[in-house]
Amino acid sequence: SSERKGILKSYENDNKRLKSTGVFSIDASLNYLFTRAKEKDINFNLSINADVTALTNIINENDLNTLILDLGENAIIATAETQKKNILIVFSMLNESICLDIFDSANLFAPSVLSNFGIRRITTRKKSGGSGIGLMTTFELMKKYDASFSVDETLENESYTKKVSVCFD
Repeated sequence: SSERKGILKSYENDNKRLKSTGVFSIDASLNYLFTRAKEKDINFNLSINADVTALTNIINENDLNTLILDLGENAIIATAETQKKNILIVFSMLNESICLDIFDSANLFAPSVLSNFGIRRITTRKKSGGSGIGLMTTFELMKKYDASFSVDETLENESYTKKVSVCFD
């Protein structure tokens, strides 16, 4: 039974394809993250509940890719260290604003990390080469596009412990 479960999971991951956003470079970034997650045995899912092509009218495509890759890579790094390994990226609508939501099953943020978001570069993995530049870049892009950033660590969900959101409101 456990051998079959492993075979089914392997088959599922090997044949899984992400839904297209309609923007080639965004699809390429998401597929890159999917491949990285698969290498670390992380379940990676994508949900598109907003018009991503419309989002590229709000934020430059390269900047959107930077946000997706920086936040997605952070989720992969954090989740790789946990027993439960799940990541979900969602393009959603909130009060007529398009949001990029990244859910993961990693540990919650340390208070020192939360209090320094956007203020100074901070990393929890300095020994392995982390620099904290990804979150600083995220905050620079949010400022450039008047976007908001939120963290929800109160999810009542078996698969995910937190959600990081950037909303273009």
